[in-house]
Amino acid sequence: MHLHFFQKFAMAHYLSFLNSLINY
Repeated sequence: MHLHFFQKFAMAHYLSFLNSLINY
């Protein structure tokens, strides 16, 4: 199973989510 792609995808969404919270 390729989890690296999923980890990158999840990490990007998580970081963008944190950024939205911080910028709010």
